[in-house]
Amino acid sequence: MGTLLSQLLTDGRIPSGAYAHSWGLEAAIKSGLTVPGVPGFIMARAESVGYCEAAFSAFALRASDQIEWQYLECELAARMPVTSTRKALGTVGAGLLESGKVMLPDNERLNQYSEMPSWTPRPVVVGILAGALKMDPADASAASIYEDALSVVTAATKLLSLDMRVALGFVGQLASALEDLALAASEVTDLPSISTPLLDDLSQQHASFERKLFVT
Repeated sequence: MGTLLSQLLTDGRIPSGAYAHSWGLEAAIKSGLTVPGVPGFIMARAESVGYCEAAFSAFALRASDQIEWQYLECELAARMPVTSTRKALGTVGAGLLESGKVMLPDNERLNQYSEMPSWTPRPVVVGILAGALKMDPADASAASIYEDALSVVTAATKLLSLDMRVALGFVGQLASALEDLALAASEVTDLPSISTPLLDDLSQQHASFERKLFVT
């Protein structure tokens, strides 16, 4: 599939709803995180939940039917103990899927996935859409990790009054490490399971906030 469509998968302007999520950054800031800590937060996510989700994206790309996709969804749900996180991934995934169906209305993979009962988790949708775009597993994993990092730095511009050029600079500085993680995630032969108690705690804290700017 054309390079242009492949690039759209990682475009922050694709209407998936990811802009509404800080993925724990808002709670971390309320706990004392400042601007210098943002790159470390991005990497902490990338090396744990980001790596795990990137591997699921690669597996979803390689999968070819509803049974395999449902299995991946069940395995991913088992790795996410926080209800708000599961719900958020499903919401973002649903938005991404709808955008994909607009771009590729006759794609068999997307139509098959849309017809099955699903909570549409973002990592699985990324993999299925990447497969529809004829991308390879490494690119699917990279798209997953990049989208996560982009959501965090975009949230940082609002939460910390951070200049977007500085925020994107953080991603640029981490690009090599993020690419290495994505490649490693795309090559695993077993689904990874990584415990993230600190990130889970931030998610639970955030869910209890009465006033907040982001959904997660």
